[in-house]
Amino acid sequence: KSLFSAGTSWPGVWLREDITSLDILSKRPEVDPERLGCVGLSLGGLRTVYMGGLDPRIKCAVCAGMMMTWRDLVLNKSVNHTWMIYIPRMAHDLDYPEILGLRAPLPTLVLNNREDPLFTLPEMERADRMLTDVFARAGAPDRYETRFYPGGHKFDLAMQADAFDWFDRWLKDA
Repeated sequence: KSLFSAGTSWPGVWLREDITSLDILSKRPEVDPERLGCVGLSLGGLRTVYMGGLDPRIKCAVCAGMMMTWRDLVLNKSVNHTWMIYIPRMAHDLDYPEILGLRAPLPTLVLNNREDPLFTLPEMERADRMLTDVFARAGAPDRYETRFYPGGHKFDLAMQADAFDWFDRWLKDA
């Protein structure tokens, strides 16, 4: 409540922190600022949505265990989710897939778990269709993919291997 009263939100605070971290990271001599990637699970996945969608320095993004729609949150999961992910009035203008889609045509991978108790499968699939459409309209259907895995809320070794393969594909020889 204090952040809302001050005119900001937790996602606003996290985004500012993440942008500052990226500013520092991209200036380090051992870092190629043209090959920056971002990956996160759950709340880290939400941070990837915002960073990937809003900072063009992120050349490759992997969102794990997070992709949902506002409809899913409001109708199905708001009882179990934290209010800390809420940005006042954002749902009137942008849905989560649309925020991540702002990065099109930059490479983007979404990793979902079919039995994730935090999201419903139909809305994860709807988010995938939204992003598929965005990347197709951007002329880059090969730069977007969603993968579905068995199990609950996780970023297991198989998912991590897929994420690192995605980074290798798009960043190593960029």
